[in-house]
Amino acid sequence: MPANSRADDLRSAIVELVEAELGSAGIESIDVIETEDHDGDPALLVEIHYSGDDSAFDPKRASTLVTKLNDRLFELGEKRFAYVEYGASDADVASSPAF
Repeated sequence: MPANSRADDLRSAIVELVEAELGSAGIESIDVIETEDHDGDPALLVEIHYSGDDSAFDPKRASTLVTKLNDRLFELGEKRFAYVEYGASDADVASSPAF
């Protein structure tokens, strides 16, 4: 399988799972970044950007996402561990009042 096809398949699987688990939480975008962990091992970083309205955000579902995500990636033969980060969209950060 060509590298781009593999990356596209992994990204599709990640997006599908994130949307299934957190879809009602106002997700605006999902970025999948190939990176390294703190030990220098290959890893995946999944950045989930959501709108400023986080009333639908369920912390219990979010806390189980990493396990479900890595289980799914393992099923697909992926050896890299996926880390998840959450954040507001750039527009919401720019319009937020300063402390």
